[in-house]
Amino acid sequence: MFIPFCLFMFFCIHSGTGALAIFLRKAFEVNITTSDYDDGEIEKNISYNCRANALDVLPHIRHTWGDPFPVCTPNWDIVIASDILLYVKQYDNLVKTVSFLLNEYKQKDHKSGCITITDKSGTF
Repeated sequence: MFIPFCLFMFFCIHSGTGALAIFLRKAFEVNITTSDYDDGEIEKNISYNCRANALDVLPHIRHTWGDPFPVCTPNWDIVIASDILLYVKQYDNLVKTVSFLLNEYKQKDHKSGCITITDKSGTF
């Protein structure tokens, strides 16, 4: 079954260099917002990499896991994450952030539910 990903709003947690978000934008033309630790250098790197890949700069939200989320009513349908399990000491803060995103999504009267995708390397 073909899923028209361009109809969904994506949010990428721990975007780092922006590689995953850039790939998704180029390959599937998704609407995606990047997010990572509140550090201007990260945002500059993502912007640079977008331009290097002939893309408009993707929207970016600076956010430190566990801190109040800077967007009161997030408008994303799909939340993806990259390399988030590296920071064991931040798991509690990561759970707070993901819980906020899921709870806000539920409150918008969306059908709640999850799709789990598994490949040979595990579930993601």
